[in-house]
Amino acid sequence: MQSTTRVALDAMGGDNAPAEVVKGAVDAVNKRNDIKIFLVGQKVPVERELSLYTYPKEQIEIVDAPEVIEMAEPPVGAIRRKKQSSIVVGMNMVKNKEADAFVSAGSSGAVLVGGQVIVGRIKGIQRPPLAPLIPTERGVSLLIDCGANVDARAEHLVQFAKMGSIYMEHVVGVKNPKVALVNIGAEEEKGNALVKETMPLLRECTDINFVGSIEARDIPKGDADVIVCEAFTGNVILKLYEGLSSTLIGVIKKGLMSTLKSKIGAALALPALKNTLKSFDATEYGGAPLLGLNGLVVKTHGSSKAKEITNSVFQCVTFKEKEINDKIKEYIIQNIEDEKYNENEQIESEHALCELFGVTRMTVRQALTELINENIIYSVPKVGSFVCKKSRFKSFDGLNSVTEDCAKKKEDCTSHVVLNELEEATDLMKKEMALEDNKVWHVKRVRLVNGEPLCFEDDYCNYDLTGDIPLEVSSTSLFNHFENDLNLHIAFSDQQIDAVLACEELGKYLQVDPMTPLLRVLSITCLHNGKCIEYGYTYYRVDKYTFNQVAYRRK
Repeated sequence: MQSTTRVALDAMGGDNAPAEVVKGAVDAVNKRNDIKIFLVGQKVPVERELSLYTYPKEQIEIVDAPEVIEMAEPPVGAIRRKKQSSIVVGMNMVKNKEADAFVSAGSSGAVLVGGQVIVGRIKGIQRPPLAPLIPTERGVSLLIDCGANVDARAEHLVQFAKMGSIYMEHVVGVKNPKVALVNIGAEEEKGNALVKETMPLLRECTDINFVGSIEARDIPKGDADVIVCEAFTGNVILKLYEGLSSTLIGVIKKGLMSTLKSKIGAALALPALKNTLKSFDATEYGGAPLLGLNGLVVKTHGSSKAKEITNSVFQCVTFKEKEINDKIKEYIIQNIEDEKYNENEQIESEHALCELFGVTRMTVRQALTELINENIIYSVPKVGSFVCKKSRFKSFDGLNSVTEDCAKKKEDCTSHVVLNELEEATDLMKKEMALEDNKVWHVKRVRLVNGEPLCFEDDYCNYDLTGDIPLEVSSTSLFNHFENDLNLHIAFSDQQIDAVLACEELGKYLQVDPMTPLLRVLSITCLHNGKCIEYGYTYYRVDKYTFNQVAYRRK
């Protein structure tokens, strides 16, 4: 049975919406029958545009979204306020698995914020980048990042390189793609501080084909398949690329039509010239996917016409067909659940998985790395990968709540709430949390796993952001409440870990003797805008919980 790709298309986004967006959608379904498009936007104008065309009715459906996020609106506030906008409704369709992808020519800021807040990042991905394909002499290259992270750090660029390499290999079909870092010269001593810090990290990566620096003049030649940079540099490259291409095409056309002789020559050269110019037409390659999310989000130019919209939809089909990592992970997890692999038993080798799925070792390693981060398997150097023993571990690869950790391991997590009330903030709270309101919501609770006390949490929540926290919420996951109920996106947590001795109160709640050693974690948790939402201590029983950390040495 033929698989259908479901695309939620922002009908109200861009300078030419809804007319060109609707036309692009109609062109897409008239060319392919394996696509279902949801036109998300204001019903009346979208219906009016659709009535102008003939198309297979079962392949296009209108999803009413009466609100529109304008280009000039602050993106964070717009995403939070306009719940019925085409961007928010479309992204929620991807989040809820009602659509496989979301495409928009609308506000870049709103798409970036919505992608991270609504669709969410893949575990372990620090900064999702925008990655368009750009034409070159040898075909296409992937420019990553071109607009999402202007303040990227070295570790972010390393992730961009790895994600870009996987994308080029499995979506575009370039085997062992060459990865290069944008620089002002070929010598390693050149470049700014970010480039100098990133260069040795990329050279240490064995799972990508890193070829060193690339200068801007060598990008159009196609000297590298993946062009890595932070978003400020990437956006300058992209805009110059687009402007120069359109200018050159205009100058060539003007020159060919300047005299009778040139017109005759143009007529003879026209077929070859059209093919050449087509290869350098950015609209042929669709939009820029926001990589590293839990679903596919594609951002097209604000000035996109129907052709680019159509190609962006086709791009989503290709992306879905190439979800190799998920297939490898599902295969391994299913074998574990079917007990084909037992605890501490070695799974197939990387070579065997490469043969089974027809992919490179780099792709297999990416899937295995994600499974290691999720504590499903562990790796023994020069031996192989083994199935983890089922136990409770706290990994430092990402920020998860106790509830989320337990759910992943299919364990029962409950809470005994000791305190749940509004309080005046202390001077320490005001300083550490940078409070605008001098009030905090204080929650004390014992977290139990399978009926046994695991840890004691003493949390202070920013009342200006959270308001009153109901008792039934305090007994579950606060993170889930912040993100799902209040639509507040948690970005990071500064943590300090030390060992303390149990006082009488902690001993009573955790069912240990006074003076028993405990592991204490101080967490200052912040939103994507830097505002502190939670400040608190968690006290873990060391006989019930282990922290597992993988540390990398940076020279």
